[in-house]
Amino acid sequence: MDFSSVNISNRYISHIAQALDCDMICFMNPYTYEIEDVPHDFLCGMYHDVTWQEAVNRVDQWRKYITIDRPGLTESVEIMRSFVDKCIPSGVLKEELHDVLTLRRPDKNFSRIVENSSYRDKWATYHRRQMMKHIRRKLHDHMAEEASLPGVAFR
Repeated sequence: MDFSSVNISNRYISHIAQALDCDMICFMNPYTYEIEDVPHDFLCGMYHDVTWQEAVNRVDQWRKYITIDRPGLTESVEIMRSFVDKCIPSGVLKEELHDVLTLRRPDKNFSRIVENSSYRDKWATYHRRQMMKHIRRKLHDHMAEEASLPGVAFR
């Protein structure tokens, strides 16, 4: 499926990807393309901060918004597995990463191993592309859902 048809500039997609990497959840107004980023921990009630509360209040004022968060664990593992299969040649590192991917929570160990390897930059580039695809998919799915509702005019 081609997500390039989503009429959002790469600047917005890149901003959202960077925010997601910082453990934020993004809210986008589909009419104005305004974006508010709020820390995941704040939304879970782990702390209170006036600045983040103001951002949430702004989002509450919008008629509609799209919530964009990080991929779930299953999708994240698939991204990691795809990277290992496509970008790591046969050898000890590939076997070690495949073993890590079978663990219950592989993300921390995977990151640690890749960060300490010569594939660090390649992983960063690959991961960034996959995050941008994830964001485009979320936006595309939201827009397709809106377009299928009778009587809804979606810009």
